[in-house]
Amino acid sequence: MDKDKINKRRVVVTGIGIHTSIGKNKKEVIEAIKLGNCGKKEVPISRFDTSNDAYINKGAHLLDEDIFTKLQDIDESVVTELSIQVIKEAIEDSELRYEEIQGYNCGISLAISTGTSFSFIKWLNKKIDGKLTNKDLSLVLRSTPSIVGDIASKYSIQGPSNIISTACASGTISIGTAYEKVANGETKYMIAGGVDLITILSFSGFNSLQNVSPDLCSPFDVNRKGLVLGEGAGFVILESYESAIKRGANIYAEVSGYSYLNEAYHPTSPHPEGDYALYCMQKALSNANKKADQISYINAHGTSTNINDLMEYKAIKKLVGDHTVYVSSTKSLTGHTLGAAGSIEFIITALGIKYEFIPPTINTKEPIFEESNIKFPKKVVEKSIDVAISNSFGFGGNIASIILTNI
Repeated sequence: MDKDKINKRRVVVTGIGIHTSIGKNKKEVIEAIKLGNCGKKEVPISRFDTSNDAYINKGAHLLDEDIFTKLQDIDESVVTELSIQVIKEAIEDSELRYEEIQGYNCGISLAISTGTSFSFIKWLNKKIDGKLTNKDLSLVLRSTPSIVGDIASKYSIQGPSNIISTACASGTISIGTAYEKVANGETKYMIAGGVDLITILSFSGFNSLQNVSPDLCSPFDVNRKGLVLGEGAGFVILESYESAIKRGANIYAEVSGYSYLNEAYHPTSPHPEGDYALYCMQKALSNANKKADQISYINAHGTSTNINDLMEYKAIKKLVGDHTVYVSSTKSLTGHTLGAAGSIEFIITALGIKYEFIPPTINTKEPIFEESNIKFPKKVVEKSIDVAISNSFGFGGNIASIILTNI
């Protein structure tokens, strides 16, 4: 065994905060998952106009509009205040006192894809319409780096901090990066996760790629038609196992391994045979000192796009062979939340481990899976999970896998 692995601290999840289209906190999200709720709704005109025929789908997995408006009233970028509120839930859930995470005791690893583009687009529209005022200068001052700075200032956190923006793999890499900080003893606690919004920029961009479904997100269905965008935030508190046990903390799961790499294959398409996805999962398992036949559940990237789903299926089949494993894509519930996707899916996996359930893939009628050993639940399955993988495979060849285990 590698000496560095022996010396690394065990890292666990002790706090969770989450806000998505299916629930504004942990309790609501769990209930929605078990009911198989879908967060998709029509994009309101107050966000942006989707009446143009260029838009394949007029809907997305959106936050409650009243909540969104209140967030916007507080923070022009929305993402900073949304992050602060979700992190507050995670801190309170961990039962850490605020003074315990202040100073150099704690760091922040945050993932985002669209950044603060919402406020910039608002400024740009006002400029085009000739309605700019001096007050509107704040719209362009809300830069992406200020998100972590504002969060750190809010909670007086002065430990290591970063922003990860590696497309749809960002959320998983943000947690993996934080895991390494705690495992290596660089800091006592880490706040890690991701946040992202649907803006006219992301909505138009994905429509232009023609990989958006005209109706629902149906991952791994033989008739899948494309992804449906989502938005939200998910953050966790990570600390060492020893620290958690010493203070009697509630432990959701252990983060036992992590891997990320770049395929260097294509700007938007993954390798069709899933060779790099397979390698990433294998490396994560090796880092965790686990074997493929120990896996209970895989939270797949599962975008509902033709190439990604088939590639990921091939990689999973090569990984597990004849071993029985449950696979689901929770993007069918929350939509594809871009920079926040990996962190939200990590959280859902951790909740499944803690409360002994396997999340479903809704909207999928005829799975591409043919093997009886690869279980593809359409409804929640009440079952314990020993070892789980959460996958994120993003644009630009950015891919990541993270291993969670039951304590």
